[in-house]
Amino acid sequence: MPLNTIARLSCLVACVRAAAAAALFGTTEIDLVFPRNDTFAPMPLLPVVFAVQNPPVSKMLWPRLEYGVGPLGHANLSADFHDFDDLTDMPSNDTSAYFVYTGVADRVNTEGNWEFWWRFRAMNCSILHPSGHSPQGPVPFSRP
Repeated sequence: MPLNTIARLSCLVACVRAAAAAALFGTTEIDLVFPRNDTFAPMPLLPVVFAVQNPPVSKMLWPRLEYGVGPLGHANLSADFHDFDDLTDMPSNDTSAYFVYTGVADRVNTEGNWEFWWRFRAMNCSILHPSGHSPQGPVPFSRP
């Protein structure tokens, strides 16, 4: 095999390995898919859907996603607390979006203004306990 061909093949192998490493050690993102304001009709079960981008990276952080629903302005005080336990079961080799979903039953099937709140917790080598500051935010919505 000519030296020129060997150099090209070596370069190709290096590029493939670099692309695989970038996918594995890249960034991860967690998006709230549902609920959104005015996106559903009154029903006894409120669907909750999050999308995890690049699950292998997120899985390495031992993620914990917590959420709740309650009256607008008092969600953290009066909401039932829930979390996704299946985040550690995310696929280790799939870099596409992974959807986690559940439902909150009999909580917002009455008229009023409600708030969905969420918090994401993760650990790594520099964090001993995941109880510190975590990304979180409320999503207000109304039930006509």
